[in-house]
Amino acid sequence: GRSGEAAMLLYGSELGGSVTRLERYAGCAFAHFLAYGLSLEERKEYKLAVPDIGNIFHNAIDYFSKKLDESPYGWHDIPDDIRDLWAVESVRQAVEEYENTFIKSTKRSEYMIKRMERIAVRTLWALCNQIRQGAFEPMGYEMPFYQIPETGLTLKGRIDRLDLYEDGDRVYVRVVDYKSGSTYFDLSSVYYGLQQQLAVYLRAAMDYLSRKNPGKEIVPAGIFYYHIDDPIVAKSEQSQEEIYKSLKMDGLVNADKSVIALMDKKLAGPDGRLAPSCKSDIIPVETNKEGELGKRSQVADSNQIKAMLDYVKDKLKQDSRQILDGDTRLNPYRMGEQSSCDYCEFRTVCGFDGRLGRDRGYEWRNLAKKSLEEIKAEIFKSGTEENEAE
Repeated sequence: GRSGEAAMLLYGSELGGSVTRLERYAGCAFAHFLAYGLSLEERKEYKLAVPDIGNIFHNAIDYFSKKLDESPYGWHDIPDDIRDLWAVESVRQAVEEYENTFIKSTKRSEYMIKRMERIAVRTLWALCNQIRQGAFEPMGYEMPFYQIPETGLTLKGRIDRLDLYEDGDRVYVRVVDYKSGSTYFDLSSVYYGLQQQLAVYLRAAMDYLSRKNPGKEIVPAGIFYYHIDDPIVAKSEQSQEEIYKSLKMDGLVNADKSVIALMDKKLAGPDGRLAPSCKSDIIPVETNKEGELGKRSQVADSNQIKAMLDYVKDKLKQDSRQILDGDTRLNPYRMGEQSSCDYCEFRTVCGFDGRLGRDRGYEWRNLAKKSLEEIKAEIFKSGTEENEAE
């Protein structure tokens, strides 16, 4: 049809870009069209905005990681004084190299930089200790990947951190994505295509590792968001313990007890079991009195995690086809308190107003209809059920 022809002119016959692009489409087709079809951008204003702090901080953690990579030390054995020194140097380097080099011009900016240095020292203390609490070792930072889920769709991106643990013929892998702000891992968002990044990163990492380690089993250990924010929001100085807890990783953990014990030694119990009545302060796992996984643990077994990767791959294919068919509907989603309009820079362009209702052409796409159990059943459905259904 006509819209398919128009899409062909705008995007070509193939779709390329970041996972964020497809998440944007899943949020609202019109917002995707404005950003990627018409390439609209916000006018740049010169101010040190909150996302800038996030970016600078993110870069500082990367610089630190690379310093560590080139040094004789690893995360498990870097001396505290060197770590603190490098934390401060990394912030300075990130500020120097940030595109917005006139950051340093004001008193307020100088205060922000000092504050970032304090946060970096604390964050890297916590990061080091959390890594030491498990057996995994970060092996790569900002690793670029290139993935083709199907002909006509090419995804590129960078994995913030890839952690490995090798044991005989098994390679355990976990993917860590640094986030500032309030992104929490949420299966409903995965289901609707709003959170595909971690799954795509894990698949890319597993593909890469299986090529690199022929004959070995690649075990998906987990996918995590790591919230790099100032843990000190309170006026009073928090104890290190509180900081540590506030930097807990959020995501999905492999339910295998041996994998959990590799991530957090504190959870390791006798004879391959888990320690009873224990709540991890680094991963979203807790055990009951019997040493079984508690209800609040965010876990899935290896097959379920692989099923989720397939689910996300299919969703990406489906959405990319719709984009190439020319879908530009004004269809922002609403899920509970959240909506795709919340942080959308095009709100003034499209004039969407949910209060005006369906008869005026303004209707939300309400997403929160399904229970978590239903969503899990669809995302984690095992290969056997699929084959029977065919």
